[in-house]
Amino acid sequence: MGKKETDIRKDGKIHRSISVTIPDREDDEDPITKNQLRFIRQLAPNMEVNGGLESLGKWQASSVIEQIKDEKDQLESDIASGSISAPKARKRKSYWVWVIFIAVTFLYFVLKR
Repeated sequence: MGKKETDIRKDGKIHRSISVTIPDREDDEDPITKNQLRFIRQLAPNMEVNGGLESLGKWQASSVIEQIKDEKDQLESDIASGSISAPKARKRKSYWVWVIFIAVTFLYFVLKR
C-alpha cells in the first residue's frame, strides 16, 4: 500500500486516501457481484478504478474489499492509539444564523406593536 494521507474534513469525518493493488483478472473469473459492488461503494464511496468498478472480476473485488477493510481497521487502531485525533463535534455556523434570524424576527414583531 502506498502513502496514506489522513485529514479531518469540515463534515467532522476522518478521511484517508489509500492505494490498493488490484491483481490481474483470471481468464475464467466471474464478474464482480452486486453485493461486492455495493459493499465497495459503502466502504469507499469515492474509489476510482480504471474502467470502473464494474470491470472488476469476483476475485479482484474480494482482494480490493480485504485491502480496504485492513486500511479501515488500521485507521481505527490509529485513532484508538491516539496517533490520530478523533474529530470533535462541531456546531454548524448555520445554527447561529438561525438564532440571530429568530431573535431579530421576534424583536421586530414585539417592537412593532
